[in-house]
Amino acid sequence: MTFHHPYAIDYTPTAEAVVIVRVLHGARDVAAIVEHGGFDA
Repeated sequence: MTFHHPYAIDYTPTAEAVVIVRVLHGARDVAAIVEHGGFDA
């Protein structure tokens, strides 16, 4: 995950591309989302 104020960007790099998994606004509680199952829940 990387942060580009005010967004948190979750991504997965592959050999051919960078896959953007989710973009969250900084007003969201990103730590709580990750703690409670992350982006797959």
